[in-house]
Amino acid sequence: MRGLSLPLMPGDLISHSLDEEHVHDLKIEAVLDGGKVAKYSGLAPEVQDYRRCIVERPLLEPHDIFALGALFYFLLSEDITRMEPLHALVYTAQEKRRPIDVSALRGLDLYPGVRKAIRSAFWQDELIVIILRAMTRGLPGSYAKTRIDRGCEAAQRFLLEIKRLHHKIQRDIVSTFWR
Repeated sequence: MRGLSLPLMPGDLISHSLDEEHVHDLKIEAVLDGGKVAKYSGLAPEVQDYRRCIVERPLLEPHDIFALGALFYFLLSEDITRMEPLHALVYTAQEKRRPIDVSALRGLDLYPGVRKAIRSAFWQDELIVIILRAMTRGLPGSYAKTRIDRGCEAAQRFLLEIKRLHHKIQRDIVSTFWR
């Protein structure tokens, strides 16, 4: 499996493209010796045509949470042309190693335009912070620590933050009604 763009990691599946029943899928259990040796479970096919092997990676990798953040922004801005400035803001925050909070983000040139693209004028700062936490890696406040961390923790934190903000908005609406 040399020459892969991403190294094998525990949880990956190696399947043969002609094995439609997936009888010979190999699940990577551990990677040893700096990625040169992989311990796996499963039954390898008798005919070993390695060129037809496919590495299947499980969902909930860091790029999945990145995509969720971008999708959330698209839904809030309702404009696909706003994605380029968002990506540039993510890149700038990542390069400058800024913590993902409102005070640190306000110092970035792209922030006001990306913020303003969200259709609703309320809670823009909080929404942008949630989105940027999903789309950055390893910064203070980021949901994912690195590009190769796996698991559902980042997605769960993202959804929990959206839920918390939703409850704040509900409380704000109800308190305004009762004034």
